[in-house]
Amino acid sequence: MFDSKIVSEVNPDFLLNKCYRTDPKTLMFSHAVGMGLFEKPYLRWLTDQEWDACGYIINKDSNNYKISRKKLRRFEDLDSKDIESIKLIADDNKNYSQNIINIIDEIRKENLTVKTDDIGIIFLENIDENYRLASELEILIERKFGWKVNIGYKSKVNEKGSVFISNRNNVKGLEFPFVICITQQRITDNIQKRNSLYMMLTRSFITTYFLVSSKNNSQELIDLYQNGITKIKHDEELILEEPNDKEKQRLRNAIISNTKVNMSSKDIAEKVMDELNIDSKYRDKLHKLVSIMEPNSLDEDKIRTLIDTNYNIM
Repeated sequence: MFDSKIVSEVNPDFLLNKCYRTDPKTLMFSHAVGMGLFEKPYLRWLTDQEWDACGYIINKDSNNYKISRKKLRRFEDLDSKDIESIKLIADDNKNYSQNIINIIDEIRKENLTVKTDDIGIIFLENIDENYRLASELEILIERKFGWKVNIGYKSKVNEKGSVFISNRNNVKGLEFPFVICITQQRITDNIQKRNSLYMMLTRSFITTYFLVSSKNNSQELIDLYQNGITKIKHDEELILEEPNDKEKQRLRNAIISNTKVNMSSKDIAEKVMDELNIDSKYRDKLHKLVSIMEPNSLDEDKIRTLIDTNYNIM
């Protein structure tokens, strides 16, 4: 069983008892993606006490868990069967910009009072392809809709009257009626990336559009996600097979090792460069600068200062 202190240190977002921003169906899907519950083996499992702390109602049938959430007051007047709170779109990595423009068109047609700052566009990976996509979208959105665009990783603020576009590093605490989440690479078992996906998907309080690469992810995974969305929409619950004790212990050990082991100076440098939105063409040089320093003498603050100072003169 997970130690509650360890779990709270691992990812406090998962332990929010109530979430007044997000439709319960979106929250269920996001938890399932974050914890790998659509896949085998799972990436994480909670104790009954922890499921309850997350706001779930548990019904056990043999070794199956049926988990559901109470409706929140913010959504109780809406017919949950008519709301598509999560929409999955498979993209072959060639049509992201057009797919996003089509989504905005759909939002505008179905919601005649929608405003520019009702839409947030968030990408998971800090890679050149996503930064190029953001720049391309800035032009396309202004040209097609006459809307201003706020590139959040540059401005560091959420500006009224603008469509918000940013990476995962600048969206915590923000909320939008509509969110478009983009991942251009393979969805891996990396705990930090899964946590980021969870955080991105739960920024909406009406609909989240989830664009997944069909080029870099298996059709099996995409089908698992789509079937999960369908199940949650129609039954408002998830049916999960309870892991055995050995598997629970493995999951517990995996969580601890992912959070308790000290990061290498290279990992810290990469994390810092992600946060500073440093272009990939400069990263090898900055990694070399970090590597020639005495590793044991470097903490995150020193690495950040070293990278920031040298990047500004490149």
